[in-house]
Amino acid sequence: MLLATPDLGLSGAPLILADLAEGLRAAGYAVTVTSTGRGPLAARLERAGVVVHTSTDVLGDATVGFALVRDYDILIANTVQCKRLIHAARAVGKPAIWWLHESGFGRRMIENEPIAASALQAAAALVFPARATADLYADLVSPGRAHHVYYGIAPLATSADAPFAPPVGKFSVLCLGSVEARKGQDVLLRALESLADDVRDRVEVYCLGSVLEPAYFQQIAPRAGAGNLHFLGSVPHEQALAALRSCDIFVLPSRDEVLPIALLEAMAAGRAIATTRVGGIPEAIRHEQEGLLFNSGDFRTLAAQLTQLAQDEELRQRLGGAAAQRHAEHFSAARFISEMEGVIKQVL
Repeated sequence: MLLATPDLGLSGAPLILADLAEGLRAAGYAVTVTSTGRGPLAARLERAGVVVHTSTDVLGDATVGFALVRDYDILIANTVQCKRLIHAARAVGKPAIWWLHESGFGRRMIENEPIAASALQAAAALVFPARATADLYADLVSPGRAHHVYYGIAPLATSADAPFAPPVGKFSVLCLGSVEARKGQDVLLRALESLADDVRDRVEVYCLGSVLEPAYFQQIAPRAGAGNLHFLGSVPHEQALAALRSCDIFVLPSRDEVLPIALLEAMAAGRAIATTRVGGIPEAIRHEQEGLLFNSGDFRTLAAQLTQLAQDEELRQRLGGAAAQRHAEHFSAARFISEMEGVIKQVL
């Protein structure tokens, strides 16, 4: 089978596709992953026995897509950017599963680009990672072709060191995600600025992730030092996992999400979590059960939650333990691979 993805970087969509490719390979399938270029995930995939194919034109040149897809039994196309490959599969008589991770952005592209809209109809099946996302596209998809499959990840295992070491006696807060307005690091900064002095003095906040919007970063970076906020940039995935295992509190202040991989990783690590009520997040984290939820942009409530978590060790442990249990029960890698394999068998 052929799995296609725009890139092999360390953002959520390529990471979960790599997990799927490895899981299917372990289940006995011959798996090839194609992308526009090699990235950090390429070597990992090859170590797992997955063939990695790269072509800068694979997503944009129809002839390249036709020539590639016809040699496989099925295509799994990762993200809305693979729309032309869906058409290539249809043209050569191969079934295609379109795995749509995008929320509002993907919906707008399908509404505004005829090639994307027709790809939605050409796909044999569509997979959405959260009910909220499936609902967003419901009026565009005929019944029976849409499938809702939650992501699933294995328990965290890493021997790497975290890329930070908080001063003794301080709490570490981790925000893991690309630096862009959608991810809401400015909301976290305003929450830190709102903390009482005695709480702020006990907290160190670390943001890991590449800068996708330089202008946004330049707006918030000058204020970071006063709020004990440190932007450390992109780090290898192993180090990001080590950071999750070592932090006291995980914060995800996003304005728009589907079902963030970083959130599932924080759950697997048993971290105390504060995050927004957007996309599929409330499907994973129930308020005051596996974490604390706040409305998008509400920095005052986030400040209150950070204060509560910093001052209450028992609460941190209870929420972290419940998050780890919910991950094991509902977001495991085994469940994820099994459900995706079910969709594949249905299409074939």
